[in-house]
Amino acid sequence: MKKLLLLFILVSVFVSAQQQDEVTLRQLANKYTTLLNAEGKEEELFKMFYGPVQVNGVFTARSFAKRTDRVAEASQIHTEDYKTFITGFKKYRSQNKTDNVQVITDGEIASVTSDYSCFYKDVMEHWGKEILTFVKINNDWKISSVTFSMELAHHFKQPSLQERTKK
Repeated sequence: MKKLLLLFILVSVFVSAQQQDEVTLRQLANKYTTLLNAEGKEEELFKMFYGPVQVNGVFTARSFAKRTDRVAEASQIHTEDYKTFITGFKKYRSQNKTDNVQVITDGEIASVTSDYSCFYKDVMEHWGKEILTFVKINNDWKISSVTFSMELAHHFKQPSLQERTKK
């Protein structure tokens, strides 16, 4: 009976820690988007990253086909370091909106996946999935990669949240 009680306590502690990590990771993903959209917050945003993080944006196959209709030598993937990405995002005063957030973690690594929409001058330019990968270093979660798909909004309408969350 004592072994069963000890096992129950250990499992409860583990589940509680995972639930707290999930709350923290959701808050950090929200902070990332908020700081990305805010003016003059670059330094605070840079502190959320760990190491020489690359940001990768990949056009979906159908958006890439539309893109190569206009520019034959266009690349399907856009890669740059996180500071260059953030600086460019802010230069063009783009705005990201996210929803449908999902967190997966084992307590040391995590991914936060969301649907996003990117706007320029209040017009949606592209949309897709965004994955923020986190690592826990000295009990502090840091972003270790950013990857997102890109669907060109002027060619392909983003499905509603209800359509995107149907199972």
